[in-house]
Amino acid sequence: MRNYLKLFCLALPISIALDASWIGVIASSFYRSTFEDIFVANPNLFAAAVFYVLYAAMLCIIVIAPALAERSLGKAMIFGAAVGFTAYMTYDLTNLATLAAWPLTGAAVDVMWGTVMTSVTCGLTYIVATKVFKL
Repeated sequence: MRNYLKLFCLALPISIALDASWIGVIASSFYRSTFEDIFVANPNLFAAAVFYVLYAAMLCIIVIAPALAERSLGKAMIFGAAVGFTAYMTYDLTNLATLAAWPLTGAAVDVMWGTVMTSVTCGLTYIVATKVFKL
């Protein structure tokens, strides 16, 4: 259980830092212009926090810990990409199906980003866990 907590304490800030960098800096103008009519001025930070906590915990349980057990960075990144693709595709396809103003281009970019971000989160967590914590 202690190893899961260590993994979680790595995965959570890594995923938040990556996502904040992407949404807040790298792709901020794209997101603002693509979603300007449907984004709220003040996001619900509680909902965001719940997402990041649950997502990081899930990544530790179903991706990172099994990759560590097999000593495979590749599995961490590949399965991380698969989970990211599935999670973000679920979100964006649901929005495309149910929201009149959800843009297809924005959905495609979001799915690509979620795939990359989740893969990198799992990979970096694996690397730090094995190099620093010697897990």
